[in-house]
Amino acid sequence: MSRLIETVRYAEGRVQNFDYHLRRMQDSSQAIFGDTLRWNPKDLVWRIELPGNDVYKIRIVYGYTEGSATTEPYTIRPVRSLKLVLDNNIMYDHKFENRSRLEELVAQRGDCDDILIVKNGLVTDVSYANIVFRKDGKWFTPDSFLLNGTMRQWLLDTGKISERTITVDDIRQYSHFKLINAMLCEDAPASEVLNIR
Repeated sequence: MSRLIETVRYAEGRVQNFDYHLRRMQDSSQAIFGDTLRWNPKDLVWRIELPGNDVYKIRIVYGYTEGSATTEPYTIRPVRSLKLVLDNNIMYDHKFENRSRLEELVAQRGDCDDILIVKNGLVTDVSYANIVFRKDGKWFTPDSFLLNGTMRQWLLDTGKISERTITVDDIRQYSHFKLINAMLCEDAPASEVLNIR
């Protein structure tokens, strides 16, 4: 069985939104192993101290009995264009280290920066992030997501975005899109939906 991963943002001298990550890790452990983790992720993460005020990515690779973490400086990779790819069978409801199916889909992106996965006619996620769309000054995220991201859930909980059904045909009703994940916060750069093809 593939190990799981969790990506955590470290900025302003601290780990951010860790309660959301911990909840997802424990939920995944319960679903896959039938029990909560036999080790405490806080013991691994709270020891990390990184220099300066830069943004770092903490990557946790873990299983039922143990986990390890690596860190690296983080720079946003601009995504201005998305290629629609269809996969009616894809499942990615837990954040597995094995991303082979996602990598196969990314190989279909052509000259676009990334892909937007469509399942049964509904918009889901890009290869590594959730997506939000802007309409009339408000941001909406698909309720047909593959993986409920920690940033997605935090933005929903704080009322900064709303959830709704978004079909492929609905995309042109929106003006812009942006990607959100643990590393890409609500101030992530936006692109026009005309760049989704």
